[in-house]
Amino acid sequence: MNSRVIGVDLGVSAAKTVLLSHGKVERVNRVALHLFDESNLDELIPHNPEAIAVTGMGAQRFGEAYRGIPVYHVDEFSAIAAGALHLTGLARAVVASMGTGTAFVSASAGASARHLGGSGVGGGTLLGLSQLLNGQADIPAAAAAAERGDLRKIDLCIGDVTDQDIPGLPAYTTVANFARCSDQADSADCARGLFNLVSQTVGMLSVFAARAEQVSDVILVGTPAELPVVQELIHQVELLHPVHFHVPPFAAYATAIGAAISLSTHTL
Repeated sequence: MNSRVIGVDLGVSAAKTVLLSHGKVERVNRVALHLFDESNLDELIPHNPEAIAVTGMGAQRFGEAYRGIPVYHVDEFSAIAAGALHLTGLARAVVASMGTGTAFVSASAGASARHLGGSGVGGGTLLGLSQLLNGQADIPAAAAAAERGDLRKIDLCIGDVTDQDIPGLPAYTTVANFARCSDQADSADCARGLFNLVSQTVGMLSVFAARAEQVSDVILVGTPAELPVVQELIHQVELLHPVHFHVPPFAAYATAIGAAISLSTHTL
């Protein structure tokens, strides 16, 4: 594997950079996309990287080299798969990449990544609806509020519609998101309902993808995946379905890491 590689993921809303040394993460950075240009890499150049790997929708802004260092363009879905498998050590899984929206990728060691589909529900949904519901455009603050919220004041749950025990469906299972909306609900409860809506949607789409691919492991990557409340709510899906969700370290930078890891197949 190349000794030092810079990985760059240029997404819809943010640019993420990593410096990998022999496959290990040395440095990471995240900036809003509108503030990013190639000069953001200058602080990493003194580390003598052998190559720069770029991926994402904004990758076309890079040419064939930067400051004499060769630039390689890596397919985004390949980068998502490579990063997720590298960070977890798994050989096969479905990857749910939670960015502004969510992409689902089939990842297998030694095989090409396959894009399974996507959803418009993701981090952008959290940001936009949080602003509409609570006037809160700060996602970490909204996530902290969601940890205090009571979902029973927002969602209609199994226990609200029947007293009977339904095998495999605990009383707290959501029947309909935001269908209750109690007058007593406060901003924290609304935040909880919003994060549950997004987390459940991503979780269930992951379950469907895992069933189709006949795997039981789902790797969650992307910035929202690192939020404790998202992990808590998505992991509740495990109680209802035979899947296991993994959130690796550096989940927010998995795609940039995957782009850099992919260069191990190149001779530089």
